Amino acid sequence: MGGVNNSRQVVGTVYRSVRKDLDSIKEEIAKQTTNRISFVEIHEVEHEFGRVILFVSSGVAKVTGHQAAYIHARGQDDEFYAKLIMDYLGKFDKASRKEIDTLLWNKLSDAFDDDQKKVKISNLLTNIRRSGRIFNAGSKKVPVWRIAE
Repeated sequence: MGGVNNSRQVVGTVYRSVRKDLDSIKEEIAKQTTNRISFVEIHEVEHEFGRVILFVSSGVAKVTGHQAAYIHARGQDDEFYAKLIMDYLGKFDKASRKEIDTLLWNKLSDAFDDDQKKVKISNLLTNIRRSGRIFNAGSKKVPVWRIAE
């Protein structure tokens, strides 16, 4: 990102200079691409002419033998997680938010920090609820998720 100018000289960039903002691009790209294509990692390199950003993609992962790490970092599509929630509710009838968190936590992208995982799970539950597949039989503060009949 902004690493080389038209003369093929390395130049720096100020693009998303805060690390948290830079990391959030992984999910933004995954949401807008087919098969949730994203990056294993984003590296920042200090060069004599400034900061350079390197994106590790599936092609790089394949060449370097890091395919599994790429899949873990990329995560899955929302329907994958929705199916896990629906399977859980179908088997156990209900689930607290803590139980849903436990179900999904280690399945979510390794690229997410804890706050991002909480938001992702909240968004998943909201989307499934809005689709009419589940409802909250508890309260907003203490949700109890069930399959809608």
